[in-house]
Amino acid sequence: MRMRVPGNLLLGLGVCALVVGCGGEETPRRRVVAQQGSPAGGAPGAAPTTAAPAAAPAGDAAGDAAAGWGTIKGRLVWGKPELPKMPDLDVNKDKEWCLKEGALKAETVVVDPETKGIKNVFVYVRKPSGVHPDMPKDAAAVKAAYEAAFKEKNGIPISELAKAVAEKKVKLADVKAPGMIDQVHCQYYPHAVAVREGQPTLVLNPEPIAHNVKVSSVSGKNEANPNMPPNTFQVFEWQEESQPLKIECSIHGWMNMYGMVFDHPYFIVTDKDGSFEIKNVPAGEVALVMRNPKYIDAKTGGKGSSRGAKIAVKPGETVDLGEIEVTGL
Repeated sequence: MRMRVPGNLLLGLGVCALVVGCGGEETPRRRVVAQQGSPAGGAPGAAPTTAAPAAAPAGDAAGDAAAGWGTIKGRLVWGKPELPKMPDLDVNKDKEWCLKEGALKAETVVVDPETKGIKNVFVYVRKPSGVHPDMPKDAAAVKAAYEAAFKEKNGIPISELAKAVAEKKVKLADVKAPGMIDQVHCQYYPHAVAVREGQPTLVLNPEPIAHNVKVSSVSGKNEANPNMPPNTFQVFEWQEESQPLKIECSIHGWMNMYGMVFDHPYFIVTDKDGSFEIKNVPAGEVALVMRNPKYIDAKTGGKGSSRGAKIAVKPGETVDLGEIEVTGL
């Protein structure tokens, strides 16, 4: 499927929308905007979580599915006494807005000081043998599930979002969607997002300043660089990509994040305490990959590879990898 950035979804609004407080007090969004995903293997309309969305039931299994399904879970934890540093970012433009809620921190490695959990790590099965029958079988089914979830969360189809925002029936800052990327005081939230091919990716700019969203793709098939005036949004439809997409803002050079696009539902992004759980994985020997974007060995926490670690999955059982200590990223 080709990526497209529909021109009719880029919408500039009036002067009032450019001024914080013009229609009421600003919502303290930095603490909540990342909570728009859904668990791997679940439906896009599921309860909010930082995990990557995998879409809703769609009928038939895809490919030669294994004769059973299991679950893989675990938790990535920082194995050194000292936490990795998160230095202040060099904010050298639009400081009044960008630093309004305080200094911005680099999110290269994010470790929770209480649980030692490592956030924003992609965990996924490499080349699964099939897809569970309760999950979408192809990109078209994934897109249909996304559109249904978007309408349920926001009360309108995504195709009507531009009109609703223009008519001030919907506030862009209140929009919710699986796998959504938001820009809050000149920083992306979340810092890592994973989607399944066919699932639109909504990128918001509800800010009173302009951004752009530059997408760099190793294969070249997902590259884009649209401008985003204040209070606008873009919709991307990305193709499967074996390497992470780098997403950044050329206007504000410190803004960057990563995305991954899969052609199957067996992926997740670790949450605040480093936990991950991937359900309905085809039984048998599977390759589990972890990356940040550096590779992590799923068994030892040491240096991993793109081929992943071999994990034996038995039908109806859960493989609990426990706490995986990581000492370098």
